[in-house]
Amino acid sequence: YRLEVDVSDNNAQAVVVMFNETATALVNWSADFLMDTMDELYKIYHFAQTLNTFCTDLYV
Repeated sequence: YRLEVDVSDNNAQAVVVMFNETATALVNWSADFLMDTMDELYKIYHFAQTLNTFCTDLYV
């Protein structure tokens, strides 16, 4: 996988692109783990939105 990082401050900006081994070593997570985590977070977010809509409709 490819990890693109924007590194900047008030004076300069650089975009660093890292591939598989380097990116995994930097974040200590594999691409599969990151994708699985994103899938789970999306499911939780979607559930929270649905619950919020249900509760809003229930009390309005």
